[in-house]
Amino acid sequence: MGLSFGLGACDRITTNPEATAPLLDVGLIETQVHQLTNEQRIAHNLRPLTTDAALATIARTHSRDMADRQFFDHVNPDGKSPSDRGFAQNYPCRKDYPDYYTEGIAENLYMTDRFNSVTTYNDVPAAYDWMHELDLAEATVQGWMNSPGHRANILTGTYDREGIGVVVDEATHKVYVTQNFC
Repeated sequence: MGLSFGLGACDRITTNPEATAPLLDVGLIETQVHQLTNEQRIAHNLRPLTTDAALATIARTHSRDMADRQFFDHVNPDGKSPSDRGFAQNYPCRKDYPDYYTEGIAENLYMTDRFNSVTTYNDVPAAYDWMHELDLAEATVQGWMNSPGHRANILTGTYDREGIGVVVDEATHKVYVTQNFC
């Protein structure tokens, strides 16, 4: 006598569900975050931000550092802030005003999983509902717009450029997004 069973809705269980993860184009995520950020600015009667390659390099480096060293903070384990990282790359970001000036980079951070949900079977991941580029970009900008400090950065009228850096940590399924402003 044999045994049989039906999986029904769980018939997508595989021995390696992570193998079903879609390849992500981080450049596309960066572009979409930039576009969605500018949509928010335009909706609030602000000029769109331009993309700044040097700021993007600073942002990508910070996202990579967070993934590699498994932290999530504006200040890295070496005590370096966004402005410190900018100064180290000869990017001071000076803004002159009639009676004063400011120096330094503003920063938004976002971290999320590559998936919306995971189905487990006997406490073992069996299937993932993977997010795609636009899903990740929308979640990022919506998360920032729902946070007063991040929203303020996006809607600061004196910022005129930004750099975005996205890194996907395949081992942990985490996505790190850094957005630097000047």
